[in-house]
Amino acid sequence: MDALCSRWPLEASEPGSALLKFRRLDSEIAEDVALSDIKHKLKVIFDAVPDGMIVISESGDILLFSSGAEKLFGYEQNETLDQNVKMLMPSPYREEHDRYLSAFRETGVKKIIGIGREVSGRRKNGGIFPMYLSVGEIWLNRRRFFVGVAHDLTKLKRAEERLLMLSAAIDQRPSAILITDKEGHVEYVNPRVAQLTGYDPDELIGQNLPLRSHDTANDQHLLFWETLKAGRERRGEILGRTKSGDLYWTLETASASRDSQGKITHFIAIRQDITDQKRNKEALSESEERFRHVAEMAGEWLWEQDPQGRCTYSSAAIQDILGFTPEEILGKSYLDLLVEDGDERWIATPTQNGSAVSRQPFNHLVNKYRHKDGRDVYTESTGAPILDEQGRLVKWRGVDHDVTARKAYVDALRVRNRAIESVHVGIVISDALTPDNRNVYVNPALCQMTGPFPFQRNRITPEQCEIFSCRIYKKRCAQIFAGHVLNGG
Repeated sequence: MDALCSRWPLEASEPGSALLKFRRLDSEIAEDVALSDIKHKLKVIFDAVPDGMIVISESGDILLFSSGAEKLFGYEQNETLDQNVKMLMPSPYREEHDRYLSAFRETGVKKIIGIGREVSGRRKNGGIFPMYLSVGEIWLNRRRFFVGVAHDLTKLKRAEERLLMLSAAIDQRPSAILITDKEGHVEYVNPRVAQLTGYDPDELIGQNLPLRSHDTANDQHLLFWETLKAGRERRGEILGRTKSGDLYWTLETASASRDSQGKITHFIAIRQDITDQKRNKEALSESEERFRHVAEMAGEWLWEQDPQGRCTYSSAAIQDILGFTPEEILGKSYLDLLVEDGDERWIATPTQNGSAVSRQPFNHLVNKYRHKDGRDVYTESTGAPILDEQGRLVKWRGVDHDVTARKAYVDALRVRNRAIESVHVGIVISDALTPDNRNVYVNPALCQMTGPFPFQRNRITPEQCEIFSCRIYKKRCAQIFAGHVLNGG
């Protein structure tokens, strides 16, 4: 016997007491009343849930469409009632839905009922969106109904895609990235960390790995963590050691990650491998130091000047050459050191825009400087411009060699040569080591005394005299003194 039960609370009686009223119903009326009652109760419950709640019959007709479903699919409830639920599905699910329900009724094989999975939904405007669908079945008066719960995954999918994109970007970065909790336990490392340290990610995850190596000073390590825990960014060079024991250098930037309340939850460290740069810098510094040391021992004055000719570096040799210390000439122009009536200056005067007129290298250019004690000093300069990648003049670099003594010797020799050439006594210098004692010098007086040779009409020059041997001049001189040759004029 089917009956309809109604319940009324009895407020005046004991708490929890109620009056139950039973009324006999025939089966058809009972089914309709029960279904209406359950739909009303389900709607009250479903409307309080933000997810879409849908009840359908065995044939797929929509019997209940919650307010959450209205927001999710864009339909009003009255637009969906008694319509087939496949209206909410895109192809190919729409075409397969009726066949699936039919197969389920015949075989009882469940593909989604009681399982739940990620599917696609179709909104009223035709838009397709991802959702997670859970389907359950209920029986009411020997009739089966299906209850579906649809959860919108659009925001989650976007967040996942963004997370995947960021994760791929982090994984592919050339820098090593580590993420630790606030106590320093490693939670994430990108592949570059393994390449840098030699440790597999599994060997590092969970380890209390301080963001330094034991080769870094302990006080520096403490300062590092104090800075991070205070919420400030930390940047500096860190010396590390690989799994195999090799040392490496990184330029590390570390900062704190905070939650929505501003509390520190994680630390993020980005390490850029600068091992090669450090080695190259150290090698260059060592090479420059070695070169300067050798040059200073050799007495060469090494210098560097900015584009305007102001000294930016000077080796200690300048003190031996000009009497100044390197510190005394730093910032001064080379023009301040030259003698006013000195030779041609090798660096062109800067133009109004600050660029030099000439940027050509120069070699063995003699400059006249004034020594600190007032005397003149001559140097032989060799230099070249240093340009950047855009071809702009960065500085001049060169070397000066003291040639004061050599110039004095050459000047004295030049005076003696003029004196020799002006005397009226014939002078000839020959090379005693050659078989024919070929002449290396004769003065004009000797050429005038010997006159022309028999095979020459005019008086020979000193340059021509030098191609003859001393024996020829001896024979010629003998002829002169013997009186066999008249005055050749």
